[in-house]
Amino acid sequence: MPHEMTPVRLGEPLSSDVTVVLSPLPQDQPRPEPPVSAFVVAAFGGGVSVSTSVKYADEGFDRFLDGLAEDFHGWEGERVWRSRDHTFGVSATHHSGGHVRLLWTLRDSAVPPSWEFTAATVVRAGEDMRALATETGVFLTRIGLAAWG
Repeated sequence: MPHEMTPVRLGEPLSSDVTVVLSPLPQDQPRPEPPVSAFVVAAFGGGVSVSTSVKYADEGFDRFLDGLAEDFHGWEGERVWRSRDHTFGVSATHHSGGHVRLLWTLRDSAVPPSWEFTAATVVRAGEDMRALATETGVFLTRIGLAAWG
């Protein structure tokens, strides 16, 4: 996995000025056992700096974002995706004015004692949401994680 990969910024910060990004595991970080693919999700800014490793095994995160992009005209209610290890999740709501509000949840672990942090970002529906979905899909593909169909 190339360590020069650019992190993926998951929307524009909302009121808290907290940026949320995906990045590859650092080269010196131990790989999960049994061998599974993993990445880091981090939230920083506004006096906050948290990150967690996410174990990932074709859980459809790329398909979830693709679905949000496809439904650029909007939807009712909330759409939710979570990793199986419960360290990372997102809920999406479509708002008037053509914006998608993304509420990202990061957790240290699913077993107490643990911490949980939530940050909100926003993405314009349509081309900006499509760009985020595409960039995330490319990121997951480059680290060998994209859904297979």
